[in-house]
Amino acid sequence: MPALKYLKNALLASAMLSLTACVVAPDSPTHQAPSQNLDNDFTPPFISAFEKADQEHLYLEEVLGAEALTEVKNWNARSLNRLMSDPLFTQLNKQALDIVNSKDKIPYVSYRNGEVHNFWQDQQHERGLWRKSTLASYLSDSPVWETVLDIITSTKDDRVHPAHARKMAKRMEDRDHRFLYYENIDGGHSAAANLKETAKRIALQYTYLTQQLTGD
Repeated sequence: MPALKYLKNALLASAMLSLTACVVAPDSPTHQAPSQNLDNDFTPPFISAFEKADQEHLYLEEVLGAEALTEVKNWNARSLNRLMSDPLFTQLNKQALDIVNSKDKIPYVSYRNGEVHNFWQDQQHERGLWRKSTLASYLSDSPVWETVLDIITSTKDDRVHPAHARKMAKRMEDRDHRFLYYENIDGGHSAAANLKETAKRIALQYTYLTQQLTGD
């Protein structure tokens, strides 16, 4: 299947290019300390205001705190009502479900030390499977994969801290800015507890993007 092999080669090239890093020498001007002398007691006004607002929003750092969750649920309800009421969301959600459940997906890989690594989700491994293969096997029509890690952890993962996103949403609300905020409270990392949630997240993102581009 020439087309499939071409796509795999393209993905592999992209993965290899991502390994390139930009390194700046320690004595580069980028790393030199500023020469001007600043008064250590001087605090710019905007920093003082920022710190005050941060103190007022400390309750949002409690991942499962009652007050914080009430705030999040209100933001979620407003955002989901706007996005999910759009007929486009239903269409996109169905298409996304078909894609994430498809058996014909081409596995995207990263290239490390002569091996290719892939994070895979399907109906048997909804929370994810980390696996690896040889380069030659990956480029074949029937790759053979070796499991590195089969993820079976709980979907409730409070180590993925949402405090910064919550505080930003609260600051925007305090300033009467328009914004949409959605936090999958049960989703943990990447807000994708399973394939259904993954499809929902994709549909929400593209519905929002479409609304912004069309001015709805």
